[in-house]
Order: sequence, then structure tokens, then C-alpha cells
Amino acid sequence: MKTISSLLLIMLSALIAEANVGTASVVALADSREYTLAIAAEHGIPDPPVGLHAYAWKASVTCSVEEVAADGWMFMGWIGDVITDYTLTNIVVLLDTLAVSVEASFSEDADGDGLLNTNEFVIGSNPRDEDTDADGFDDAWEVVNNSNPVESQSMYTDYIRENGKAFGLFDSNAVLEVAVGAMKLVVSNGMVYPCIQLQQSDSQASWHDAGAMIEWVPFDMTDQKYYRVLAEPSP
Repeated sequence: MKTISSLLLIMLSALIAEANVGTASVVALADSREYTLAIAAEHGIPDPPVGLHAYAWKASVTCSVEEVAADGWMFMGWIGDVITDYTLTNIVVLLDTLAVSVEASFSEDADGDGLLNTNEFVIGSNPRDEDTDADGFDDAWEVVNNSNPVESQSMYTDYIRENGKAFGLFDSNAVLEVAVGAMKLVVSNGMVYPCIQLQQSDSQASWHDAGAMIEWVPFDMTDQKYYRVLAEPSP
């Protein structure tokens, strides 16, 4: 009987020891320190409100703000430890560092076109698009020049572009032709053979040669040299 009792005691002691080992091997990681989230905003009403807020470690805090503040300033994004654009008015901040700070940034001219958001609300233009009607003219420019920034004027610019000569306008190629024309350079074995042809026109619509092409004596360009062609004749 003593042998059986001793054996039972040994087995029970082994089980207790094993349980103690198992219990000791389980470690719970926790941080009881206070983690802070600082909220800043010069416009709008963020939630949580402006100020310093304390949370537990690893807390996830939802921060939100309205897109348009009561004074007409518009949300441009979160800045600080979390950076977003204006499309994310709601964000989730994870407090995995002791101090986190975010700020709701606002602007009175969201698109930077020179018109205040409040002006654009009245006009009906898009305060986030500097050219609401996509006609190539900024909203502010159209307002200053008594045009309508929500009605495209591209029909007029397209007409002028397509009929430039009627308005005394010429593209870059036409300007070059009117100025000095194109110079022909033939390069062979390090030698340059420059030629120039003078042309004339009555209407700039068509051109024809005015005399024969002028050919210069070929010169060597194997060494560094500088050359230029004068657009006006020397006196």
C-alpha cells in the first residue's frame, strides 16, 4: 500500500510541476502607459475635438471632420503623423507610439485659382477645379474678364486657332519661315556645306524662291568653333 501511495504522490508532483511550467511559459504583453492623440484644426469641427486625448496602448481612434467648414474653408487633407488628401475626411489612427498628432488642414481657395471658395459657391463653379468648364481659361480669369467660368468658351479659341492667319496669328513653323527660313547643312567627312535659300511671298500662304540658293565655301568642323547666321544684313 505504501508503494502505491508513494507512486501516486510522485505522479501528482510531476503533474503539478508540468502545470507550473506551462503556466510560466505564457507571458501576456501589455503596456499600461497612457498614449496621447493630439488633434488640431484652425477651421472645421473635428471629432475627437481639438485638444489632447488619452487612450490605451494600441487603441484605434476614428477621426473625422466635415469637408466644408461653416466659414467656407474647405478640407484639404490630414497632415502630421497621418497624411491624406481631401477625399479622406475620416481616418483611423492606431496609437502604437506614445504621442501621435494629426491636423485637419483647410484652405479658403481649394484649387488655387484666385477665387475664394465662397465666391465659387455663389458663381456655381467648382472650388476644387481651377478651370471648371475646361475651356483653357482659369475661373478667376473668366470672372475678371466678364466671362462665365461654367460655360465653355472653347468654341471661340478653337475657331481662332483654326483661322489664325485671319487674326494675324502664325504657328512656330510659319514664324520661322517668315524670319530666316531653314538652313540646309550637309556634313561629310567632318566638312560642313551650308546653304541658304531666300524665298518670298505675297500672302504668306505660298512661297517661291527669290533667286538662286547661296552656297558657302565648306569649312572644317573637326575642332570646336562657334558660328551664327545674322537675320539682318550688315551695314
